[in-house]
Amino acid sequence: MNKKFFIAIIFILFLIIGGVFWWWQIQETPPEEWEKAKYSKPEDYVVKETPEGKIIENKKTGLSFRIPEGWRMEKSTFGRSGLALYSQDAVEERTVLMKSGCRITFETIYVNVSIETLQEVKQNLSVFPAEKYEIIKVGNYEGLKGVISDLELNLYGIDVSVPVRDFLGRGKLDSFILVTNFDDKERCIQEFENFLETISIK
Repeated sequence: MNKKFFIAIIFILFLIIGGVFWWWQIQETPPEEWEKAKYSKPEDYVVKETPEGKIIENKKTGLSFRIPEGWRMEKSTFGRSGLALYSQDAVEERTVLMKSGCRITFETIYVNVSIETLQEVKQNLSVFPAEKYEIIKVGNYEGLKGVISDLELNLYGIDVSVPVRDFLGRGKLDSFILVTNFDDKERCIQEFENFLETISIK
């Protein structure tokens, strides 16, 4: 009887510890800690040749997408991944802005966040807050899409962020940002929309 009681106590303790660990895992990451969070590194992204074109895959984050035809991937100082996709005519101006063409940056940050919190953070803490937000589908997940427009800087951008949780409640945030100018706006928007259709998130 004592042995059964002891086993029951051990089992209950395991349940309590497991519950506390799970609860800790699913808690949202405070925005002030996002800068310290781990993120995907350049070496995590691998380019593969396929019949459908060049695919970029990151097995560590479960992310893959196709490079738009004629575009190139290069090192970039804009964004945490250290990489970006550039259209053939892309020319950067003062790092953030685009003198011509289109640039798409991508990154994965390991934070737990909901769509609602994400929108609040972007509205209140973003250097370039979006004019409007909407929820869209990206890789079978809900993502937050924001449109950034500044005539004075000749800046037009689209920011798409997709919060993802695994079955244990651990989270990540996949982000894709288009930056262009007003002359190339329509073409780049279409390219970006096509790009989003190729994204796979696991």
